[in-house]
Amino acid sequence: MKINTYRVLYRGLEYLFKMAALLLSAVITGIIIITFFTENTSIIYTQSGYTVWLNQTGVIDPAHIAQAAMITAVFSVALFIHILWKAAHLFKVLRDGQSPFSTIFVSQLRYIAYTLFAANFAISAVYSLALSTLADRAYHLELSFGSSFLIGLVLIITTKVFAYGMALQAPLEEAVD
Repeated sequence: MKINTYRVLYRGLEYLFKMAALLLSAVITGIIIITFFTENTSIIYTQSGYTVWLNQTGVIDPAHIAQAAMITAVFSVALFIHILWKAAHLFKVLRDGQSPFSTIFVSQLRYIAYTLFAANFAISAVYSLALSTLADRAYHLELSFGSSFLIGLVLIITTKVFAYGMALQAPLEEAVD
């Protein structure tokens, strides 16, 4: 088995995820600067995925929708920058020689899985809260299921598989020692 080849691959993936996080940081910083310092610029943000519940009262001004979209976009991008950085660290753990069936790998993968799973609900909550706070005498409640929900769910199941593999590997390591 060519361990050095895998270490080079893991290093490349680690740097790729870190560069994606840094690029996303630069893009959102640029968007914020452009939006705040130029006139008649707004961001259009839509919830991705399938909206399962929407409740709204009153009339909400399009300017408030744009402001809530900006708040939600910054929150969701910051959250996904954090997830990308954690994923980069996951590849660093593999590059350093840890097994995917180690406690540190499984716990970090579980953290990413639950963060992605919760991000789906957190983004909907931030958008609803921002829009309801900005709107005069109106409120907006929304619950959507998007790709982060599905990816988080798949990763939660994957962590269970890795944890089971870790449990099967423990008796073998004890027999070798």
